[in-house]
Amino acid sequence: MEIEVQQGSILEARADAIVNAANSQGVMGGGVAGVIRRAAGKEVEEEAVAQAPIPVGSAALTGGGKTRFRGIIHAPTMPQPAQRIPAENVYKATAAALRLAEEK
Repeated sequence: MEIEVQQGSILEARADAIVNAANSQGVMGGGVAGVIRRAAGKEVEEEAVAQAPIPVGSAALTGGGKTRFRGIIHAPTMPQPAQRIPAENVYKATAAALRLAEEK
């Protein structure tokens, strides 16, 4: 697996898949999740919600919807939308996203 740091819109990333810092419910309401949902279509959110609950420390894969990405990895950092999170949750979500990317 190759990891590259890029700056700019997540929708312009040169990658096979992107990571959504999600909530455990799979709801893609605001922030980066909202940007991804608007571009990918509601079907991607529906796929994520169908896999809920997605515990912090795990990740779920959906299709890329209307984007050019082969997939979107949803890695929860919080159980519910708009919650404050400890830094440990970011570590857990990152590790889960990398594990899932390696598997797929």
